[in-house]
Amino acid sequence: MLIWIGHSVPRDAFTPETVRGWIKFCADLGISTIFWRGTYVGKALYHSKVVPVMRQLPTGYFAKQGKTGEAWEKTLPSFNRTAELALAFDSLDVAIEEAHKRGLRIYGDLPLFDMFFPGLENDYFDARPGLWLKSRDQQTHWRGLPCYAEPGAIDYRVAEVKELVDRGVDGISYYLESHAAGGGGPEPDSFAFNPPIVAAYEKEHGVNILEEDFDPARLHALNGRFFTNLLRRMREAIGPNKRLVPEITTHDYMGYGGAGGSQIMSRFMAGGPVTQPPAYRFDLEWQKWIGQGIADDLLVFAPLPNAVAEVQQAIRSKLKKGCVFLARETNQPKYLDDFKRELDAIRAGALDGYVIDELKDYLNPDSPFRKLLE
Repeated sequence: MLIWIGHSVPRDAFTPETVRGWIKFCADLGISTIFWRGTYVGKALYHSKVVPVMRQLPTGYFAKQGKTGEAWEKTLPSFNRTAELALAFDSLDVAIEEAHKRGLRIYGDLPLFDMFFPGLENDYFDARPGLWLKSRDQQTHWRGLPCYAEPGAIDYRVAEVKELVDRGVDGISYYLESHAAGGGGPEPDSFAFNPPIVAAYEKEHGVNILEEDFDPARLHALNGRFFTNLLRRMREAIGPNKRLVPEITTHDYMGYGGAGGSQIMSRFMAGGPVTQPPAYRFDLEWQKWIGQGIADDLLVFAPLPNAVAEVQQAIRSKLKKGCVFLARETNQPKYLDDFKRELDAIRAGALDGYVIDELKDYLNPDSPFRKLLE
């Protein structure tokens, strides 16, 4: 079960007993593992010394950014209330203690590519804009999408992982969705031209990708190797006794920006082909991750209605070790029958688990989703 703290904090009161109640609720439903998303895009909703902590926003904060209208007027007090309640105590400590008390595993779930939304900006990256993905013309940084070829971006993630591991989580996961996924412009392969990538491509292939034609497939592969290096560094920080569970897709790559990026994101639920390349793409070397012990298990996004069969064929059949979990955002009633079929198939052993996104959709006793698990 995913618990995204930024979506789950009640508006009236939030106490350690609230968090303990969430964990008990999951345990009573037979949930074995909590994926704890303690960040709200670029901000921490736990007492972190690494991730910038969410604070109260001043009056007029959004208006000064040109964000006007009723929705933004409501967002300011909503964010401020969340910051006030969520940081009155350290919910991460409470969640870890209660999960372990009840025999549940708890993983820290990281926002690798979800680092910008107005009011939830990440101060570390904003102070170092060179760590965002850079455009080919070198004029634009893609705010919200870090470049993991940059040592400073990797250092930030490693520090975040170390802090969570030291706090007592049983493992680390991450998610691929991004509030910045629609940025980057319409041109394919127009981002990921940061200096380390430019230098590495020229060293490998003798081509200056800022000035000469290049092979997109080679660039995607290079981006994928840099991403693998990030996971390798995270693995080192986690150590051998805790688990790393990367999120992947069934088409062996991930991308953001432009029409292609939109198709990739929508495919997570509704399916459909990806017919256009995104503005930024990187290969997912998941077989290497498992084979070399970089990752322990895999969390897979696949579209309805044939996700279980697709994951079995594309992923599980190719693995000799590790578990394969299906990730599913179960918040649309029109897909309720599909969710039930997936859950029944996984309970029968088709895959190793079903990671449900997210807790807030299940807390109401009348929730149609809750009946799936009872």
